[in-house]
Amino acid sequence: MNVFPTPESVDSSLLRLPNELLLEILTLAIGRKNTQLDNDRSKDHWTAWSLTQVCKRISEIAYPLLYRNIDFMSPTLCSLLPISTAGNQLSHSLYANPSLGAMCKELVIWIPPIEDKWIGNMGDNDYQLCEYVAATDLLTKLPNVQNLESCNAVENSDHVWRMLEAAFDNMPRITDLTISQDYGSIFIERLFTPATRFPALRRLHIVGCLAFSSSNIADAAWFQAPLAPLTALNIHDFAGSPSDFATFLSWPQALSDLTFHPDKATFTLSDFQAILAPHQSTLKKLYVGDLGRTNNRLDLTDFPKLGTLNFPALAHRETLGDHARLLAAPALRSFSWHFGVDQGLNGLEAFQQPEADALRAFVKGVLACGCPLRRVEIWFLGKAEFSIPIAKDRDAVEKMMRAIMRYPWDWMDELRDDFEKLGVLLTYDPPFGEPRSVTREQYEEEFQRWTSGNGGESES
Repeated sequence: MNVFPTPESVDSSLLRLPNELLLEILTLAIGRKNTQLDNDRSKDHWTAWSLTQVCKRISEIAYPLLYRNIDFMSPTLCSLLPISTAGNQLSHSLYANPSLGAMCKELVIWIPPIEDKWIGNMGDNDYQLCEYVAATDLLTKLPNVQNLESCNAVENSDHVWRMLEAAFDNMPRITDLTISQDYGSIFIERLFTPATRFPALRRLHIVGCLAFSSSNIADAAWFQAPLAPLTALNIHDFAGSPSDFATFLSWPQALSDLTFHPDKATFTLSDFQAILAPHQSTLKKLYVGDLGRTNNRLDLTDFPKLGTLNFPALAHRETLGDHARLLAAPALRSFSWHFGVDQGLNGLEAFQQPEADALRAFVKGVLACGCPLRRVEIWFLGKAEFSIPIAKDRDAVEKMMRAIMRYPWDWMDELRDDFEKLGVLLTYDPPFGEPRSVTREQYEEEFQRWTSGNGGESES
Protein backbone atom coordinates (compact mmCIF):
# COMPACT_ATOMS: atom_id res chain seq x y z
CA MET A 1 0.00 0.00 0.00
CA ASN A 2 1.23 3.51 -0.77
CA VAL A 3 1.22 4.75 2.80
CA PHE A 4 4.32 6.55 4.03
CA PRO A 5 5.36 7.98 7.39
CA THR A 6 5.02 11.72 7.82
CA PRO A 7 7.04 13.94 10.16
CA GLU A 8 4.00 14.10 12.46
CA SER A 9 3.70 10.33 12.65
CA VAL A 10 7.41 9.81 13.28
CA ASP A 11 7.26 12.14 16.30
CA SER A 12 3.99 10.71 17.62
CA SER A 13 4.13 9.37 21.16
CA LEU A 14 1.68 6.68 20.07
CA LEU A 15 4.20 5.27 17.63
CA ARG A 16 6.82 4.95 20.35
CA LEU A 17 4.75 2.10 21.79
CA PRO A 18 5.69 -1.49 20.91
CA ASN A 19 3.62 -3.29 18.27
CA GLU A 20 1.95 -5.51 20.87
CA LEU A 21 0.42 -2.49 22.64
CA LEU A 22 -0.48 -0.81 19.37
CA LEU A 23 -2.32 -3.96 18.30
CA GLU A 24 -4.33 -3.97 21.54
CA ILE A 25 -5.22 -0.29 21.12
CA LEU A 26 -6.28 -0.67 17.50
CA THR A 27 -8.25 -3.81 18.28
CA LEU A 28 -10.21 -1.92 20.95
CA ALA A 29 -10.76 0.97 18.53
CA ILE A 30 -12.29 -1.39 15.98
CA GLY A 31 -14.11 -3.72 18.36
CA ARG A 32 -17.91 -3.79 18.69
CA LYS A 33 -18.46 -1.91 21.89
CA ASN A 34 -21.84 -0.37 21.00
CA THR A 35 -23.77 -3.06 19.14
CA GLN A 36 -26.64 -2.82 21.66
CA LEU A 37 -27.16 0.79 20.59
CA ASP A 38 -25.97 0.69 16.98
CA ASN A 39 -26.66 -2.23 14.67
CA ASP A 40 -24.56 -0.89 11.78
CA ARG A 41 -21.77 -3.44 11.98
CA SER A 42 -20.14 -2.08 8.81
CA LYS A 43 -18.69 0.75 10.92
CA ASP A 44 -16.13 -1.69 12.32
CA HIS A 45 -14.91 -2.36 8.79
CA TRP A 46 -14.65 1.33 7.94
CA THR A 47 -12.79 2.07 11.16
CA ALA A 48 -10.23 -0.58 10.30
CA TRP A 49 -9.94 0.73 6.74
CA SER A 50 -9.42 4.29 7.98
CA LEU A 51 -6.62 3.13 10.26
CA THR A 52 -4.81 1.56 7.32
CA GLN A 53 -4.53 5.07 5.82
CA VAL A 54 -2.87 6.70 8.84
CA CYS A 55 0.78 5.82 8.21
CA LYS A 56 2.89 2.87 7.19
CA ARG A 57 3.40 1.41 10.67
CA ILE A 58 -0.24 1.74 11.71
CA SER A 59 -1.28 0.34 8.34
CA GLU A 60 0.84 -2.78 8.80
CA ILE A 61 -0.85 -3.46 12.14
CA ALA A 62 -4.38 -2.46 11.13
CA TYR A 63 -4.53 -4.19 7.74
CA PRO A 64 -4.91 -7.73 9.18
CA LEU A 65 -7.76 -6.42 11.36
CA LEU A 66 -9.79 -5.83 8.19
CA TYR A 67 -10.07 -9.61 7.88
CA ARG A 68 -10.24 -10.50 11.57
CA ASN A 69 -14.05 -10.39 11.53
CA ILE A 70 -15.93 -11.43 8.38
CA ASP A 71 -19.63 -10.76 8.89
CA PHE A 72 -22.26 -11.70 6.30
CA MET A 73 -24.92 -9.96 8.40
CA SER A 74 -23.23 -6.60 7.88
CA PRO A 75 -24.49 -4.11 5.28
CA THR A 76 -21.14 -4.53 3.53
CA LEU A 77 -21.32 -8.26 2.77
CA CYS A 78 -25.13 -8.65 3.09
CA SER A 79 -25.47 -12.43 2.61
CA LEU A 80 -23.57 -15.53 1.70
CA LEU A 81 -26.29 -17.11 -0.41
CA PRO A 82 -26.91 -15.71 -2.93
CA ILE A 83 -23.36 -14.42 -2.62
CA SER A 84 -23.17 -10.64 -2.80
CA THR A 85 -20.90 -8.57 -5.03
CA ALA A 86 -18.80 -7.69 -1.98
CA GLY A 87 -18.66 -11.39 -1.13
CA ASN A 88 -17.32 -12.19 -4.57
CA GLN A 89 -14.71 -9.46 -4.22
CA LEU A 90 -13.69 -10.90 -0.86
CA SER A 91 -13.37 -14.34 -2.41
CA HIS A 92 -11.11 -12.97 -5.17
CA SER A 93 -8.91 -11.28 -2.55
CA LEU A 94 -8.57 -14.51 -0.57
CA TYR A 95 -7.71 -16.42 -3.74
CA ALA A 96 -5.04 -13.89 -4.73
CA ASN A 97 -3.57 -13.76 -1.21
CA PRO A 98 -4.35 -16.88 0.89
CA SER A 99 -2.62 -15.36 3.92
CA LEU A 100 -5.55 -12.94 4.27
CA GLY A 101 -7.93 -15.81 4.98
CA ALA A 102 -5.69 -17.00 7.79
CA MET A 103 -6.24 -13.66 9.54
CA CYS A 104 -9.97 -14.28 10.05
CA LYS A 105 -10.81 -15.24 13.65
CA GLU A 106 -14.56 -14.47 13.75
CA LEU A 107 -17.08 -15.47 11.07
CA VAL A 108 -20.80 -14.69 10.92
CA ILE A 109 -22.78 -16.51 8.23
CA TRP A 110 -26.26 -15.29 7.44
CA ILE A 111 -28.34 -16.86 4.69
CA PRO A 112 -31.72 -15.19 4.19
CA PRO A 113 -34.71 -17.49 3.66
CA ILE A 114 -34.44 -18.83 0.13
CA GLU A 115 -37.61 -19.63 -1.79
CA ASP A 116 -38.09 -23.17 -3.05
CA LYS A 117 -38.07 -21.97 -6.64
CA TRP A 118 -34.56 -20.59 -6.10
CA ILE A 119 -33.32 -23.83 -4.59
CA GLY A 120 -35.10 -26.02 -7.11
CA ASN A 121 -33.22 -28.99 -8.43
CA MET A 122 -29.58 -28.12 -8.04
CA GLY A 123 -28.52 -30.49 -10.79
CA ASP A 124 -30.68 -28.58 -13.28
CA ASN A 125 -29.57 -25.06 -12.41
CA ASP A 126 -25.94 -24.25 -13.10
CA TYR A 127 -26.29 -20.72 -11.72
CA GLN A 128 -27.53 -21.92 -8.33
CA LEU A 129 -24.88 -24.61 -8.20
CA CYS A 130 -22.19 -22.00 -8.90
CA GLU A 131 -23.52 -19.90 -6.00
CA TYR A 132 -23.08 -22.79 -3.57
CA VAL A 133 -19.67 -23.66 -4.98
CA ALA A 134 -18.50 -20.03 -4.68
CA ALA A 135 -19.76 -19.74 -1.09
CA THR A 136 -18.18 -23.06 -0.11
CA ASP A 137 -14.89 -22.08 -1.72
CA LEU A 138 -14.85 -18.80 0.23
CA LEU A 139 -15.54 -20.49 3.59
CA THR A 140 -12.86 -23.12 3.12
CA LYS A 141 -10.25 -20.36 2.74
CA LEU A 142 -10.70 -19.36 6.41
CA PRO A 143 -8.76 -22.03 8.35
CA ASN A 144 -8.16 -20.11 11.60
CA VAL A 145 -11.73 -19.18 12.52
CA GLN A 146 -12.26 -19.47 16.26
CA ASN A 147 -15.74 -18.01 16.65
CA LEU A 148 -18.36 -19.11 14.11
CA GLU A 149 -22.00 -18.01 14.07
CA SER A 150 -24.42 -19.38 11.48
CA CYS A 151 -27.87 -17.80 11.34
CA ASN A 152 -31.03 -18.84 9.47
CA ALA A 153 -29.18 -21.27 7.26
CA VAL A 154 -29.63 -24.95 7.87
CA GLU A 155 -33.36 -25.16 7.19
CA ASN A 156 -32.97 -24.14 3.56
CA SER A 157 -31.63 -27.28 1.89
CA ASP A 158 -29.27 -30.19 2.10
CA HIS A 159 -26.86 -28.16 -0.03
CA VAL A 160 -26.53 -25.59 2.75
CA TRP A 161 -25.61 -28.36 5.17
CA ARG A 162 -22.99 -29.67 2.76
CA MET A 163 -21.53 -26.19 2.45
CA LEU A 164 -21.36 -25.78 6.24
CA GLU A 165 -19.89 -29.24 6.70
CA ALA A 166 -17.12 -28.43 4.22
CA ALA A 167 -16.43 -25.23 6.19
CA PHE A 168 -16.43 -27.04 9.55
CA ASP A 169 -13.96 -29.63 8.28
CA ASN A 170 -11.54 -26.86 7.30
CA MET A 171 -11.82 -24.92 10.58
CA PRO A 172 -10.17 -27.07 13.27
CA ARG A 173 -9.61 -24.12 15.63
CA ILE A 174 -13.27 -23.30 16.32
CA THR A 175 -13.75 -22.74 20.05
CA ASP A 176 -17.16 -20.97 19.96
CA LEU A 177 -19.94 -22.29 17.71
CA THR A 178 -23.44 -20.80 17.37
CA ILE A 179 -26.05 -22.41 15.11
CA SER A 180 -29.46 -20.76 14.91
CA GLN A 181 -32.53 -21.00 12.70
CA ASP A 182 -36.19 -20.04 12.86
CA TYR A 183 -37.79 -23.20 11.47
CA GLY A 184 -37.03 -26.89 11.23
CA SER A 185 -34.79 -29.05 13.38
CA ILE A 186 -31.07 -28.87 14.00
CA PHE A 187 -29.83 -32.44 14.13
CA ILE A 188 -26.81 -32.90 16.35
CA GLU A 189 -25.59 -35.79 14.18
CA ARG A 190 -24.89 -33.49 11.26
CA LEU A 191 -22.92 -31.12 13.44
CA PHE A 192 -20.71 -33.77 14.99
CA THR A 193 -20.15 -36.21 12.12
CA PRO A 194 -17.36 -37.05 11.95
CA ALA A 195 -17.00 -36.92 15.71
CA THR A 196 -13.52 -35.39 15.43
CA ARG A 197 -14.85 -32.31 13.60
CA PHE A 198 -14.43 -29.73 16.41
CA PRO A 199 -11.29 -30.69 18.37
CA ALA A 200 -10.98 -27.27 20.08
CA LEU A 201 -14.67 -26.58 20.82
CA ARG A 202 -15.31 -24.96 24.21
CA ARG A 203 -18.69 -23.25 23.85
CA LEU A 204 -21.74 -24.49 21.90
CA HIS A 205 -24.87 -22.36 21.42
CA ILE A 206 -27.88 -23.75 19.55
CA VAL A 207 -30.99 -21.62 18.95
CA GLY A 208 -33.70 -23.69 17.29
CA CYS A 209 -35.20 -27.13 17.73
CA LEU A 210 -32.26 -29.31 18.68
CA ALA A 211 -33.22 -32.88 17.81
CA PHE A 212 -31.76 -36.34 17.30
CA SER A 213 -32.13 -38.68 14.35
CA SER A 214 -31.46 -41.79 16.41
CA SER A 215 -34.03 -43.10 18.86
CA ASN A 216 -31.20 -44.29 21.09
CA ILE A 217 -28.79 -41.40 21.54
CA ALA A 218 -26.28 -43.42 23.56
CA ASP A 219 -25.66 -45.73 20.59
CA ALA A 220 -24.89 -42.91 18.15
CA ALA A 221 -21.31 -42.71 16.87
CA TRP A 222 -21.01 -39.00 17.72
CA PHE A 223 -22.05 -39.70 21.32
CA GLN A 224 -19.57 -42.53 21.83
CA ALA A 225 -16.58 -40.67 20.39
CA PRO A 226 -14.34 -38.57 22.66
CA LEU A 227 -15.46 -34.95 22.89
CA ALA A 228 -13.35 -31.82 23.12
CA PRO A 229 -13.45 -30.26 26.61
CA LEU A 230 -16.75 -28.42 26.09
CA THR A 231 -17.31 -26.11 29.04
CA ALA A 232 -20.30 -23.95 28.02
CA LEU A 233 -23.60 -25.14 26.54
CA ASN A 234 -26.51 -22.89 25.57
CA ILE A 235 -29.60 -24.70 24.24
CA HIS A 236 -32.80 -22.92 23.19
CA ASP A 237 -35.94 -24.82 22.13
CA PHE A 238 -34.80 -28.34 22.94
CA ALA A 239 -37.27 -30.62 21.16
CA GLY A 240 -36.58 -33.93 22.92
CA SER A 241 -37.78 -35.51 26.14
CA PRO A 242 -36.23 -35.06 29.60
CA SER A 243 -34.54 -38.46 29.22
CA ASP A 244 -33.09 -37.38 25.86
CA PHE A 245 -31.65 -34.25 27.41
CA ALA A 246 -30.28 -36.18 30.39
CA THR A 247 -28.40 -38.45 27.98
CA PHE A 248 -27.24 -35.50 25.90
CA LEU A 249 -25.99 -33.63 28.96
CA SER A 250 -23.90 -36.63 30.00
CA TRP A 251 -21.96 -36.22 26.73
CA PRO A 252 -19.79 -33.20 27.78
CA GLN A 253 -17.53 -34.11 30.65
CA ALA A 254 -17.36 -31.00 32.85
CA LEU A 255 -19.69 -28.11 32.07
CA SER A 256 -19.14 -24.84 33.89
CA ASP A 257 -21.83 -22.79 32.12
CA LEU A 258 -25.29 -24.08 31.13
CA THR A 259 -28.28 -22.25 29.63
CA PHE A 260 -31.36 -24.32 28.89
CA HIS A 261 -34.76 -23.45 27.37
CA PRO A 262 -36.98 -26.42 26.50
CA ASP A 263 -39.21 -26.35 23.43
CA LYS A 264 -42.23 -27.46 25.45
CA ALA A 265 -43.22 -27.48 29.11
CA THR A 266 -42.58 -31.20 29.65
CA PHE A 267 -39.69 -30.50 32.02
CA THR A 268 -39.89 -29.70 35.71
CA LEU A 269 -37.16 -28.44 37.99
CA SER A 270 -37.25 -31.80 39.73
CA ASP A 271 -36.46 -33.49 36.42
CA PHE A 272 -33.67 -30.99 35.96
CA GLN A 273 -32.14 -31.94 39.31
CA ALA A 274 -31.09 -35.38 38.06
CA ILE A 275 -30.07 -34.04 34.65
CA LEU A 276 -27.54 -31.66 36.26
CA ALA A 277 -25.94 -34.36 38.40
CA PRO A 278 -22.94 -35.12 36.07
CA HIS A 279 -21.83 -31.48 36.34
CA GLN A 280 -22.55 -30.89 40.00
CA SER A 281 -18.90 -30.33 40.95
CA THR A 282 -17.99 -28.07 37.98
CA LEU A 283 -21.05 -25.92 37.20
CA LYS A 284 -20.46 -22.20 37.82
CA LYS A 285 -23.28 -20.55 35.87
CA LEU A 286 -26.83 -21.80 35.39
CA TYR A 287 -29.63 -20.17 33.38
CA VAL A 288 -32.94 -22.01 33.65
CA GLY A 289 -35.76 -21.21 31.22
CA ASP A 290 -39.43 -21.95 31.86
CA LEU A 291 -39.69 -25.59 32.92
CA GLY A 292 -43.40 -25.77 33.62
CA ARG A 293 -45.56 -24.82 36.57
CA THR A 294 -45.64 -27.96 38.72
CA ASN A 295 -43.20 -29.96 40.83
CA ASN A 296 -40.75 -27.08 40.66
CA ARG A 297 -38.21 -27.69 43.39
CA LEU A 298 -34.52 -27.53 42.65
CA ASP A 299 -31.84 -28.18 45.28
CA LEU A 300 -28.55 -26.43 44.49
CA THR A 301 -26.96 -26.70 47.93
CA ASP A 302 -24.55 -29.43 46.72
CA PHE A 303 -23.20 -27.37 43.79
CA PRO A 304 -20.02 -26.00 45.39
CA LYS A 305 -18.88 -23.75 42.52
CA LEU A 306 -22.22 -22.35 41.33
CA GLY A 307 -21.88 -18.57 41.57
CA THR A 308 -24.42 -17.27 39.04
CA LEU A 309 -28.08 -18.35 38.89
CA ASN A 310 -30.69 -17.07 36.42
CA PHE A 311 -34.15 -18.25 37.40
CA PRO A 312 -37.63 -17.98 35.79
CA ALA A 313 -40.26 -16.04 37.69
CA LEU A 314 -42.92 -18.49 36.59
CA ALA A 315 -41.43 -21.28 38.68
CA HIS A 316 -41.67 -19.56 42.10
CA ARG A 317 -43.21 -16.20 41.45
CA GLU A 318 -44.85 -15.51 44.79
CA THR A 319 -43.13 -18.20 46.86
CA LEU A 320 -39.52 -17.63 45.85
CA GLY A 321 -38.55 -16.79 49.41
CA ASP A 322 -39.77 -20.20 50.60
CA HIS A 323 -37.19 -21.86 48.34
CA ALA A 324 -34.19 -19.78 49.36
CA ARG A 325 -32.74 -22.62 51.44
CA LEU A 326 -32.79 -24.99 48.45
CA LEU A 327 -31.41 -22.49 45.94
CA ALA A 328 -28.63 -21.33 48.28
CA ALA A 329 -25.58 -22.70 46.47
CA PRO A 330 -22.55 -22.17 48.75
CA ALA A 331 -20.76 -19.86 46.25
CA LEU A 332 -23.85 -18.00 44.97
CA ARG A 333 -22.88 -14.37 44.29
CA SER A 334 -25.29 -13.32 41.52
CA PHE A 335 -29.01 -14.01 41.09
CA SER A 336 -31.22 -12.94 38.17
CA TRP A 337 -35.01 -13.26 38.20
CA HIS A 338 -36.47 -13.09 34.70
CA PHE A 339 -40.10 -12.39 33.85
CA GLY A 340 -40.46 -13.92 30.40
CA VAL A 341 -42.55 -12.35 27.66
CA ASP A 342 -43.38 -15.81 26.29
CA GLN A 343 -44.86 -16.78 29.65
CA GLY A 344 -47.11 -13.71 29.75
CA LEU A 345 -45.22 -12.14 32.64
CA ASN A 346 -44.93 -8.66 31.19
CA GLY A 347 -48.28 -7.15 32.25
CA LEU A 348 -48.22 -4.33 34.78
CA GLU A 349 -49.66 -6.65 37.43
CA ALA A 350 -46.77 -9.14 37.05
CA PHE A 351 -44.48 -7.31 39.49
CA GLN A 352 -46.34 -6.04 42.53
CA GLN A 353 -46.11 -6.47 46.30
CA PRO A 354 -46.24 -10.33 46.34
CA GLU A 355 -43.27 -10.49 43.98
CA ALA A 356 -41.38 -7.79 45.87
CA ASP A 357 -41.97 -9.57 49.19
CA ALA A 358 -40.91 -12.90 47.69
CA LEU A 359 -37.63 -11.51 46.36
CA ARG A 360 -36.91 -9.72 49.62
CA ALA A 361 -37.45 -12.97 51.55
CA PHE A 362 -35.26 -14.85 49.08
CA VAL A 363 -32.32 -12.47 49.45
CA LYS A 364 -32.52 -12.50 53.22
CA GLY A 365 -32.86 -16.28 53.24
CA VAL A 366 -29.86 -16.84 50.97
CA LEU A 367 -27.71 -14.49 53.03
CA ALA A 368 -28.81 -16.27 56.20
CA CYS A 369 -27.49 -19.50 54.67
CA GLY A 370 -24.04 -17.92 54.38
CA CYS A 371 -24.02 -17.35 50.62
CA PRO A 372 -21.78 -14.48 49.40
CA LEU A 373 -24.66 -12.91 47.44
CA ARG A 374 -23.64 -9.49 46.11
CA ARG A 375 -25.78 -8.83 43.04
CA VAL A 376 -29.46 -9.32 42.14
CA GLU A 377 -31.04 -8.49 38.79
CA ILE A 378 -34.72 -8.24 37.87
CA TRP A 379 -35.31 -8.80 34.17
CA PHE A 380 -38.75 -7.29 33.58
CA LEU A 381 -39.74 -6.01 30.15
CA GLY A 382 -43.18 -4.69 31.02
CA LYS A 383 -45.78 -3.56 28.54
CA ALA A 384 -48.27 -0.72 29.07
CA GLU A 385 -51.28 -2.87 29.87
CA PHE A 386 -52.81 -5.06 32.55
CA SER A 387 -53.11 -8.69 31.47
CA ILE A 388 -55.94 -9.60 33.86
CA PRO A 389 -59.64 -8.69 33.48
CA ILE A 390 -61.42 -6.47 35.96
CA ALA A 391 -64.78 -6.94 37.67
CA LYS A 392 -67.95 -4.95 36.96
CA ASP A 393 -68.02 -2.89 40.16
CA ARG A 394 -65.67 -0.20 38.88
CA ASP A 395 -65.69 2.19 41.84
CA ALA A 396 -64.99 -0.48 44.43
CA VAL A 397 -62.38 -2.13 42.25
CA GLU A 398 -60.54 1.12 41.52
CA LYS A 399 -60.37 1.96 45.22
CA MET A 400 -59.06 -1.47 46.04
CA MET A 401 -56.59 -1.45 43.15
CA ARG A 402 -55.28 1.96 44.16
CA ALA A 403 -54.43 0.48 47.55
CA ILE A 404 -52.57 -2.57 46.25
CA MET A 405 -51.38 -1.71 42.73
CA ARG A 406 -48.37 0.49 42.09
CA TYR A 407 -46.02 1.39 39.31
CA PRO A 408 -43.83 -1.80 39.21
CA TRP A 409 -40.56 0.11 39.34
CA ASP A 410 -41.60 1.77 42.61
CA TRP A 411 -41.46 -1.66 44.23
CA MET A 412 -38.04 -2.21 42.68
CA ASP A 413 -36.82 1.15 43.99
CA GLU A 414 -37.81 0.08 47.51
CA LEU A 415 -36.07 -3.25 47.11
CA ARG A 416 -32.93 -1.50 45.86
CA ASP A 417 -32.77 0.60 49.03
CA ASP A 418 -33.44 -2.41 51.27
CA PHE A 419 -30.81 -4.56 49.56
CA GLU A 420 -28.20 -1.82 49.71
CA LYS A 421 -28.35 -2.03 53.51
CA LEU A 422 -27.59 -5.75 53.17
CA GLY A 423 -24.60 -5.17 50.90
CA VAL A 424 -26.44 -6.40 47.80
CA LEU A 425 -26.66 -4.42 44.56
CA LEU A 426 -30.05 -4.59 42.79
CA THR A 427 -30.27 -3.72 39.08
CA TYR A 428 -33.45 -3.58 37.01
CA ASP A 429 -33.25 -0.71 34.55
CA PRO A 430 -32.27 -1.23 30.90
CA PRO A 431 -28.54 -0.84 30.14
CA PHE A 432 -26.85 2.11 28.45
CA GLY A 433 -29.34 4.62 29.86
CA GLU A 434 -32.21 3.37 27.72
CA PRO A 435 -35.70 4.33 28.98
CA ARG A 436 -37.92 1.92 30.88
CA SER A 437 -40.40 0.00 28.77
CA VAL A 438 -43.31 1.73 30.53
CA THR A 439 -43.20 5.27 31.90
CA ARG A 440 -45.06 6.36 35.02
CA GLU A 441 -47.38 8.45 32.85
CA GLN A 442 -48.18 5.43 30.68
CA TYR A 443 -48.90 3.38 33.80
CA GLU A 444 -51.32 5.97 35.17
CA GLU A 445 -53.06 6.28 31.82
CA GLU A 446 -53.44 2.51 31.49
CA PHE A 447 -54.63 2.20 35.11
CA GLN A 448 -57.39 4.73 34.48
CA ARG A 449 -58.39 2.97 31.27
CA TRP A 450 -58.34 -0.43 32.95
CA THR A 451 -60.47 0.59 35.94
CA SER A 452 -62.89 2.72 33.91
CA GLY A 453 -64.16 -0.16 31.82
CA ASN A 454 -62.14 0.44 28.67
CA GLY A 455 -59.58 -2.25 29.45
CA GLY A 456 -59.99 -6.03 29.67
CA GLU A 457 -63.35 -6.95 31.25
CA SER A 458 -64.46 -10.01 33.10
CA GLU A 459 -67.27 -11.94 31.46
CA SER A 460 -68.91 -12.58 34.80
